[in-house]
This record gives sequence, structure tokens and C-alpha cells, in this order.
Amino acid sequence: MNKAQKSWVRESKRNECVEEKNPPYGSYGYGSYKGGNGSLSVMMIGNSYVLNFREAIREHFNYNYSSFRFSSVSGGVGFYADSPQSRAALEFSRQQVEKYKPDVLFIVARYLESVRAPIQEDDELLHQMNENIRFYEQFVKKIYILGSHPLYKLSFMNIFLQTIMNRPEDLESLHLDRREADHLMRNVKKRFSMVKCTKCQFFNLSHVFLENDKYLTFDRDEMLSYVDNTIHLTSAGLKLCEPVLKRVVKEVMDGL
Repeated sequence: MNKAQKSWVRESKRNECVEEKNPPYGSYGYGSYKGGNGSLSVMMIGNSYVLNFREAIREHFNYNYSSFRFSSVSGGVGFYADSPQSRAALEFSRQQVEKYKPDVLFIVARYLESVRAPIQEDDELLHQMNENIRFYEQFVKKIYILGSHPLYKLSFMNIFLQTIMNRPEDLESLHLDRREADHLMRNVKKRFSMVKCTKCQFFNLSHVFLENDKYLTFDRDEMLSYVDNTIHLTSAGLKLCEPVLKRVVKEVMDGL
């Protein structure tokens, strides 16, 4: 497979131990890391974004954990569902949290299209979010949820490379217009702002890509794309997120 297709699959797996012989159906990756020297238990749940962000988050703990579990399941967004596949993934996530009772839970996902729909008076998705977070709060001390993020084009890496070769003068057009990107995600942001919880907080990464009226999609100096072909962040994109992730992990370790 072309490396640009799934950059998130190639993340480092140092000290990884997949404990289950039969990982759940639709699993991109499922298991835990050993070798920690701390007392904090950590879990990440969601879809393929878990693998995309796993090492970027874990490295900032510097092995200060007793366990670090991850569950990357197709259709899983952690705290709501809108299809048979996503409901099965949600049920699996609930079972995992109840079973392992991590001190801190990270919900990291590329969110389903349904969450961009207009908010209803008695919004079913918001109801699910609140109900599932309340469920998780029975078993964990803190929950960190990835907030909304600009929507990139599928096969962006190919588009980026083709533009470099054939139309370099058009490269700037590949950045996202901030107003359009924010408008597309407005209902996601609003729903998340309406979530009620006592142990959760959202962390956002979109601002690290912001420059004036654009969300940047590549590094102009190094000519490195921030996005791969499957709408995941590349190592260059993750590097931009590092200060935020470092701050979040420090907050976790200082507060628990």
C-alpha cells in the first residue's frame, strides 16, 4: 500500500502488547502498552484517529502510567452512534471502560457526518452524548474529548503532490477557507458546547493550523502535507499539535 494512503497505520509500536487473541470485529488496532513506571491508567477509545494520535499522546506521559490501553474500532466515535456499526462500536467502548476503569479516558475520533446536521429541539445525538459521558464518568476520574476539526478532502496527499508537479502556482488554494470550514462544522461545535458533564472537557487542535483566514494544510517551507489520503494527520500535522497535546497530558498528570 502507498505510504501516503494510511500514514496512521505506521505509527511506532514500541513496547506494544496486544493482549486479546481475537480483537473485536472491525478493529484497526486494539491492545495495550507495557513498561510504564507510574500509577496512572490511561485508555483511548474511538475510530482510526486513535491510531493516528496514539503515539503523539502517549509520548508525553514519558512512561508515567501503569497501563495505556487503546481501542481503535471502525465506526467508533466513543460517545454517540447513528448506525448498527457505530452502535456496536459504542457498546464495545462502554464495555471496555467499565471493565478496565481507567483513571483518564481519551475519546479521539473523526466524527460521523450526522453530527453536522442541524440541532433539533430534543436532539437525539446530544442526548446520547450526555448519557454516554455520564456512563463513563461512573468509572473514570477524567475524560478528554477531541473537539471538532476542519474537514479535509479525501485523497488530499495525491492532490497536494499533483499540484506541486503540475500547478505549483495554485498551491495556496489548497489551504482551507476559515469561514467555510467553520460554517461546515458549526453544528458540531454547538453540540459539543451543549454537552453537560462533571469530569469531561474538550480539547481542540484546529487553532494550531490557523493562519489569518486560512486553515493551513501543508508546510510552505518544507513542502510537507499535514494531511494524508485518508483524512488523517501526517507526522508533520501531528507535530503542529504537539504543544496542545503536551499541555493536556501535563494537566492530566498534575491533576490526578
